[in-house]
Amino acid sequence: MDPRPDSAPRDSTDQMGTDRPFRLLMRFSLPCVIGMVVNSLYNIVDRMFVGHGAGEMGIAAITVSFPLMMVMVSFSTLVGVGSNTLFSIKMGEGRKELAERILGNAFVLLFAFPAAAAVAAIWGLDPLLRLMGCSEALLPLARTYAAVVLGPGIGRGEAQAAMVEDLVRQAGIDPEYVPGTWDEFFRWCQRLTFPRKTVAGAKVQRGQRAFGAENRPWGWLPWVQSAGGELIVQSNGVWRANFDSPEAIDAAGFFHKLAWAPWIRDPESGEPIDVTPEDLARGRVTVPGTGRVVSFRPEDVIKGVVRALPRLTTDLPQLFAQGEVVALFSGAELVEQLTQDSNLPPDMVGIMPFPAKDASHKPVLQAHKHFYSMTEGVGRRPKAERD
Repeated sequence: MDPRPDSAPRDSTDQMGTDRPFRLLMRFSLPCVIGMVVNSLYNIVDRMFVGHGAGEMGIAAITVSFPLMMVMVSFSTLVGVGSNTLFSIKMGEGRKELAERILGNAFVLLFAFPAAAAVAAIWGLDPLLRLMGCSEALLPLARTYAAVVLGPGIGRGEAQAAMVEDLVRQAGIDPEYVPGTWDEFFRWCQRLTFPRKTVAGAKVQRGQRAFGAENRPWGWLPWVQSAGGELIVQSNGVWRANFDSPEAIDAAGFFHKLAWAPWIRDPESGEPIDVTPEDLARGRVTVPGTGRVVSFRPEDVIKGVVRALPRLTTDLPQLFAQGEVVALFSGAELVEQLTQDSNLPPDMVGIMPFPAKDASHKPVLQAHKHFYSMTEGVGRRPKAERD
């Protein structure tokens, strides 16, 4: 019998030793049942959505990743059931302090193991998937799914240029030609930009642009690397962003050129001609190398070679497949989506690296692992924690 008055508050551990067994059973078994149902539905719901969106390859990716998920569930069950048994025994013995210590250790293990799994997802996910029997063709899809299961918020990506080779060929450019420098890439883009071209199936007629630039901040980072810059540097033992470096400023300048640099197309040869602010004011430009003067009207001026794209647009594969955008720096998943979902023949889609700033630098094929997002609360933390 409880010696305290009925009105006296009782903590949860005290209730474990004094409440009726049926009430305790209902109180603690229902969350377990709900948890097991959710775990069972997790894979089923995943297959429903992925099957509609990614087809049989997506289902295969989930299947090959499922053993890794089961390891997570099994360990959680091991800790949960085992600690619950010990907790109940110690509570029955009246050793509440030891029971609370067991409960605390269980919580530590339940948080520590997912953290270790997240580290595995960052550094050793591909070997784990191959161990599960994943093929190289299936690896990109399985990696995407398993990274979410093992390490929430953690992802891995590759960035290069995907391009529609048929449109490159139509512009008289060898599809096997890879621009090696920024200048070569800009000229390549000019030859593939036709703002007044009518594109069949386009929702809004904006012609054909050589390069699609998505509204993603990290889309600028590979250009910094292709200029020889480092994104993060360490100074006096402190890591800091290096976005104000000369290389970063050069990269921002080139990105601005891609978007806004004025030029015209030679009415005789069809080749692009760069124009300066002075040329724009006069309405004429001298063709380099020939001395020939070409007059132009304001409507003849083309600004940049870029088609600005919303970050999360669902029309990206369609824009690419229809030829509104010839090239786009993105991951390997876009190439797979274009060849599988948009039914583009594989020989029509090519890839190339980010071109180097000049001949003294090297092109960049970027692979990165990153957090998709960080809360704004991080900015309010003390400087030592932010660093």
